[in-house]
Amino acid sequence: MLSDNEKPTCTRCEVGKLTPAKTTFARWYGPQFVVVPNFNMWRCNICRHTEYDPMSFHYLELMFGSTLNAPATGDTSIRRSFPDDLMLGANPNAMKS
Repeated sequence: MLSDNEKPTCTRCEVGKLTPAKTTFARWYGPQFVVVPNFNMWRCNICRHTEYDPMSFHYLELMFGSTLNAPATGDTSIRRSFPDDLMLGANPNAMKS
């Protein structure tokens, strides 16, 4: 277990410490819906902000390619943290009208 001094500082509130946690990763990858149970993530102990574990996300990128979870707007940057509306793995393309 990491001591408080070894834990990364939260990138959102810059006060809290990120602690290891688990989640279910669920995203659309092209026409395929990908679900990974017990996916490693980090959660802030103050603001509850969550981020995927970079190494675990890297392994997914190796399997599925770097476009995994890329926004549909043409922006190729990969979102490593997730807002509440994406936590359930909703297809962002299906939400547009």
